[in-house]
Amino acid sequence: RLNKYLGLLYDSISDLKIAIELDSDNSLKSKHYLFGSIADRYLQLNQKEKALENYLKEIEVSKDYSTPYLDLAEFYKSDGDNENAETNYNKAIRLDSLNQELYLKRSVFYYNNLNNLDRAIKDISKAIELDNEDPYYYYVKGAYYSGNKQYELAIIDYLKSLQMDNNNYISDTYPLLNDLAVAYTNIDDT
Repeated sequence: RLNKYLGLLYDSISDLKIAIELDSDNSLKSKHYLFGSIADRYLQLNQKEKALENYLKEIEVSKDYSTPYLDLAEFYKSDGDNENAETNYNKAIRLDSLNQELYLKRSVFYYNNLNNLDRAIKDISKAIELDNEDPYYYYVKGAYYSGNKQYELAIIDYLKSLQMDNNNYISDTYPLLNDLAVAYTNIDDT
């Protein structure tokens, strides 16, 4: 099965390269997605140099889009290169400052990779400002506060997430109720 999967990845890379070659007049508006897809497949094959090469080509053909910079930021983040990751998150946000998902992803980077709660909260708050209808953003913000033993603030955001979660997606997918119970239990310990 593994060999079949690897073969499919290589076939997919080959097909994507053919699509790029057939676009000799550069009319394909989503060419950057093709390079990004090739890079993603090389990453799955643990061929980081080829992945990076294609992420850079993705940027080369579409410098005005945020997605290639986000892809490159995520690549550098996974590779432990925090400086280049942050640079590319920042470039993505400069190009698309109204995209709440970019702020979410950078907030996760700040929290998990740089252990910077203030910057993580600032970015997740910006995501909420841009889309205050998504309960997931409140859940994430609550998790940041809870992870830093700021349980009163965590409870506020967990409750907001729970209140907004009409289809139970957050409570079914993430341990929201458990996290809320932990925050209530630990509030007296701080």
